[in-house]
Amino acid sequence: MSLGIRKEKQNSFVFINEICSRNASIASNDHDKADDYIELYNTLDQDLTLDGWFLSDDADNLELQSLSDIVIPAHGFKVLYADGVGEAENSLCFKISQTGESLFLINPEGEIVNQIYVPKLAMDTTYARVSDGSKKWDVLEGTPGVSNNE
Repeated sequence: MSLGIRKEKQNSFVFINEICSRNASIASNDHDKADDYIELYNTLDQDLTLDGWFLSDDADNLELQSLSDIVIPAHGFKVLYADGVGEAENSLCFKISQTGESLFLINPEGEIVNQIYVPKLAMDTTYARVSDGSKKWDVLEGTPGVSNNE
């Protein structure tokens, strides 16, 4: 399976921007636990509420995790922790496989906006867009919640 973007909607304004499947010390959730994470990026000039959006790691269940009520600030980021619980606002009901897997971001029309294959990563590295919202991906140091451009 090839790395990186497998499918991306051309006119999207929300992107999966950074993924960490082996987080030990890059970022911690509200409970000071270093869960794996997925960072979303909003390219719009206004805050965006993700009502009707979904995130999944299961091609057979693209509506696995609702993102309703999650707000991403204008030109900003939202870090979601893949803790397998999915009960808090920034918590996902699935975990990211350490051996590699695909992630799917679904818009309210039911379209796959991003389908990203995350490769096996070393501890505390991320698979991220080289610059925010770009099509080029690489294994990088984590920058959860801030720009990959800096």
